[in-house]
Amino acid sequence: MLRCRPVLPRSLLAAVAALGILLSATAIRGPFTLDESNYLVTVVALREGGLAVPGTAGLAPSRELLWFDPGARRRDVAATPVTSTAPPLYAPLALPFSFLGWRGLVALNTLAFLATILVVFAHARRYAATAEAGWIAAAAFGAGGYLIEYAQGVWPHTVTTALVAGAAYLAARALDDDSWVWAAGAGVLVAWASGIRYQNAFLLGCLGLGILLLARRRWRAAVVFAVGAALPLAAAAAINFTRVGSLNPVSKGPGYLPSAAKVTAGATGSTAVERSSWVIERVATMAWARVVDYSAAPTTPGTVSFLSPHPESGAYVLVGAIKKAWLQSAPWIALALAVMALSWLPRSWLERVAGTAGAAGQRQLRLLALMVLSTLAMFAASGTFRTDGFCFNQRYFCELLPLVAVAFAWGVEGIGRRRTALLAGILAGCVLGLVALAPDPASPLRHRLVLYVPLGLAAALLLVWGAARRSPLLAFAAGAALAWAVVLHLGDDLPASRRVREERRALAARVRPYLEGPSALFATGVEKDALGPLVLERDLVLANPALDQAATASELLDGFLAQGRRVFLLPNVLPVERIDRILEGRQIRYLGDPLLLIEVRGGQG
Repeated sequence: MLRCRPVLPRSLLAAVAALGILLSATAIRGPFTLDESNYLVTVVALREGGLAVPGTAGLAPSRELLWFDPGARRRDVAATPVTSTAPPLYAPLALPFSFLGWRGLVALNTLAFLATILVVFAHARRYAATAEAGWIAAAAFGAGGYLIEYAQGVWPHTVTTALVAGAAYLAARALDDDSWVWAAGAGVLVAWASGIRYQNAFLLGCLGLGILLLARRRWRAAVVFAVGAALPLAAAAAINFTRVGSLNPVSKGPGYLPSAAKVTAGATGSTAVERSSWVIERVATMAWARVVDYSAAPTTPGTVSFLSPHPESGAYVLVGAIKKAWLQSAPWIALALAVMALSWLPRSWLERVAGTAGAAGQRQLRLLALMVLSTLAMFAASGTFRTDGFCFNQRYFCELLPLVAVAFAWGVEGIGRRRTALLAGILAGCVLGLVALAPDPASPLRHRLVLYVPLGLAAALLLVWGAARRSPLLAFAAGAALAWAVVLHLGDDLPASRRVREERRALAARVRPYLEGPSALFATGVEKDALGPLVLERDLVLANPALDQAATASELLDGFLAQGRRVFLLPNVLPVERIDRILEGRQIRYLGDPLLLIEVRGGQG
């Protein structure tokens, strides 16, 4: 097996540094989803020296205080202060960055993204014949993936992607080297990733199994890996026990993990065979929808119930951007999946079928395949129960992107010598992407182009790779697939993400000047999400009266006033008649022109 010392070229370091400066300079200080606030409050709590949301102690128990929790309606609040159920190991990493405010937390994600590019380069280079593989993998992940929008936000997708990429690289070293350090480090990193996004617990199991099956000294490596993983898991379990009374290190409490009943809810048929057929069909449908064509996703509750497919194109459209399956975001991934699947062939067949991919080391490919293919199967088997919600791409697969980038680089190694064909393919992919994005965002033509052109590119890449791997056509097809991914992310996903962030930043900027001193604010919907970042820089408590139909709003309002806080409401927080009932007998004043806030200046008279 080829093993090269992965020296990081100065040109790569310079490019990564320039990218980091660009991303930091253009980041928008606004949230994209409520999930970001859910993580944010864990950092604010830790900064105050605890786990509880600051400012909620001593208040009446109220679900309205769970404004930050995506699952608030499933939680009961019997006492205060309240806590977040977000995975607990993000806050310790983010704490130093939080003192720089929202931009500091974004910087953590940006740095994680840049670090992952370097890890991917090193991983691909170490087990390849030439330095070219490192460059291909870095380009595929850094530019041809879809993580730039996540690198400019707070929800920690790129942080966990970096941790998983680092764990995979250390595990790769553990397969061949006798040093226990690699296996222990891999365990620590992937377990920490599990404590930031719970889905990574599955990757932890896959990585541990891969070490057990594939390492030279497998039992020793597996035990050391488990010991390394136990440390972050123990910390997560202790925090979860304090917050929700559960020693499970990867649970948000009752109802979080899917049961067989939830996954199979809606199964039709009067016999076990008919119900089993329904489940198999649903698993196959979700596998296709997540990996190949998202327009095939069923419109049943639990998938994308807040969306409806376009009546002509079938596309799911969010704020002008199309929700995409994995290959629709990055068609080059098709070749990586093929290389991984073929890694389970006998080695002599693999080298004959996969070419230079075989030289990278069958065990290394199998380790990546075990992590990636098993995760795809797991999410397919979860059916419609587990939804990735408000996003334009497959965010559940973010951690898999560096792994498929490495496999892709091994599969196409050699295309760098076909520079003319590679550049022609990149040009063709850019042209195709621009043509697809030219029609109006609401046009069914644009929807079909965005959905189906990348599938054609993926099929062409696989065909050329299988039939004419040594011809310039492979370089052309790979370049086109990579370029398409870049253009679509920069031209569809990223602008839509930035529009959402900018709208929410603007609202927070209007409200910020009024929140001097201790304050409380009632808000609902996307407005409460927009105001979330203000808790980093103000002594502010937010409440969402929609969570209990304002049943405890008056009691909370009195509690806030008793704490000496200025209390505000957004004028559209509730129907007018409910606001009138809450404010009856109180002193109020209206702020802003046009009306922005209602301030409650005294108790009931």
